[in-house]
Amino acid sequence: MTYEDTTARDGTTSQATTIWAEELIEDEEMEKVSYFSLFPKLVYSSFLGRDFTGTEKEYTEILSRNTNRNSSNSISQNINVLEHPAYADIKNWIIKNLNNYRDNILNPKFDMEIYLTESWVNYTNQNEQHHPHKHSNSYLSGVFYLNAIDDDTIQFFQDENLFDIETNKYNLYNCPTWNYPVSTGQLILFPSGIRHGVPMNPQNKTRISLAFNTFLKGKISDTRTIGLKI
Repeated sequence: MTYEDTTARDGTTSQATTIWAEELIEDEEMEKVSYFSLFPKLVYSSFLGRDFTGTEKEYTEILSRNTNRNSSNSISQNINVLEHPAYADIKNWIIKNLNNYRDNILNPKFDMEIYLTESWVNYTNQNEQHHPHKHSNSYLSGVFYLNAIDDDTIQFFQDENLFDIETNKYNLYNCPTWNYPVSTGQLILFPSGIRHGVPMNPQNKTRISLAFNTFLKGKISDTRTIGLKI
């Protein structure tokens, strides 16, 4: 397997995978086949890099006393948990990661902000799960793991395929779901429109995650007919 540069209409280049056709089919002529990914969806990951403080642990426990039942687990009644002083350092660190995403992934032309709109804590006990869902009215969503279980994962689901084709071997292009490994102290950011969920918790341990939504603020574009300032 080799790689080649693919030039887009705007003159930029990207790397496309090139393989010999015999790796896919039996072909005596050894005709070359190329394929590449269009508009990939990005999942961002970062680690806090420290243990939780006693104040942070205590507030997480306090939130667990006042929850609402979700379809298959529980969520805190408070949906602005990052505004509490106990989570102030965690909030500031999350904002730094949102700013990093803005500056290095989006690289906007104008001054704009990705800001927090809501935040809550999920509690998933043994034999519970978090149903597949999307986050409406949000730009980026995030999950920060306060207490992950052993071999924990977040599941992402493919919504674009019209056909469910059974396959002998999964790859980047035919996989209907992704199980992304996660651990305590890890932050995951992803586009809010991606359907995601959590598999059944088989352990005698509560899986605790802090989830949040975001939106955009500032000048998005000044292009004629699609200019936008929020």
